[in-house]
Amino acid sequence: EKEEEEEEEDDISSRVYNRFEDEKAFPDDVAKKVALGLQLQINDVLNDDDDDVSSSSLFVQYSKASFQWNTPFRKAASSPFEELKKAKEFYNRANVAILSASSSSSSSTKNEMSLRWEISLLWPSPWEPHVLLTGTSKLTFDVKDDDSITILSQTDHLDNGGKSKTDIYSALSNQLLPRFWDLYHIGMTPAAEKSPLLPPSKASAGFLAPYELYELPPRLYCTTTLPSSKREYREADVIPNHAFVTAIKTMGPNKQTYTPVSPIQVSINRVKEPKDEGGGGSKNEIEWNIPLSPQFTCNPTLPLPSLSKKRGETCTYKYNPSSKLIATVPYNKSVQDEDISSVRKTLYDAVIKDGLKPKISDVDGRPKFFVFQNDVKACFTKDGMGMAVYEWRPDFAKGNVVGIELEM
Repeated sequence: EKEEEEEEEDDISSRVYNRFEDEKAFPDDVAKKVALGLQLQINDVLNDDDDDVSSSSLFVQYSKASFQWNTPFRKAASSPFEELKKAKEFYNRANVAILSASSSSSSSTKNEMSLRWEISLLWPSPWEPHVLLTGTSKLTFDVKDDDSITILSQTDHLDNGGKSKTDIYSALSNQLLPRFWDLYHIGMTPAAEKSPLLPPSKASAGFLAPYELYELPPRLYCTTTLPSSKREYREADVIPNHAFVTAIKTMGPNKQTYTPVSPIQVSINRVKEPKDEGGGGSKNEIEWNIPLSPQFTCNPTLPLPSLSKKRGETCTYKYNPSSKLIATVPYNKSVQDEDISSVRKTLYDAVIKDGLKPKISDVDGRPKFFVFQNDVKACFTKDGMGMAVYEWRPDFAKGNVVGIELEM
């Protein structure tokens, strides 16, 4: 019996997530081939190692004779690969992750494709801010007789690039200046890479609304769960151990560079019990959604942590292919504090008053509430999440927020 338990643990200890096999992100073979080929070549340009790029990725190339490139980024070279080589010399670190892609045939002889990407930059200034840019690209390409693919044109758009989606200064402006809490805790971690909170594309908040309205772009998350126990245990305040896949060396000759990411999204959800646990009923479950840094997601294959089935632990990587509309209000206490109920009610009443429609859980029919923990930083290297840092903030600062998910 003991051997069976050990085998069960071994079965789930060496798990991986193959990003380009996820059909939510890469629904067709052509998109998968092009995106993977571009990702491998981008990694080869930006990484310092001397490994040769996979020969399969060389079947995807930019046209040397007639390539057309429209982009909000600086363009001093003839192709994105050449521009990345120049960018590598300027930034202290740069990583690019292609998160999703889908292809389609147009009425012409050319094929079309949409890519979603994220760019992480370590800016060369004294406080070294981490800059995160998210956006999309439209490609046209030809497929040759030998199945090789030639990209003919590329048009890039920034999620936070204003109405035109091309304003690079708008996307950078609030990320380059030092943030108060990053400076206050400057001895603890580098400046955090903040998840984008975009202006809503359609909805708008009411006049003098007590909440802020944002749109979250599609992103890749580490989704970790744990059965919820007593409120006073405050389990939701801390990222559980089974979410980590590595350890980070912060001192000594082998000191590693890493990217702190914030905020962490935490929610307590009602979920159905599995049949082997009695079935038919439901239970409370704590869920953490931790945004992944491009320093990690630029890898085609991502390691997953080992788990213990006995404790009901789960941890996986999930790509959310759709934008989300959220409303938030400031909050200064624990995720499991009793006062959060009144904050949720105030937020719910306010969005209903303004004609906004909350998203409802399929299990218990309740609105989907969550907390953004701005006082927690999940830290990533290229090997994965290896550390979490918790900041002290006074209650009056109301550093965290309570949020509710809304219908788009």
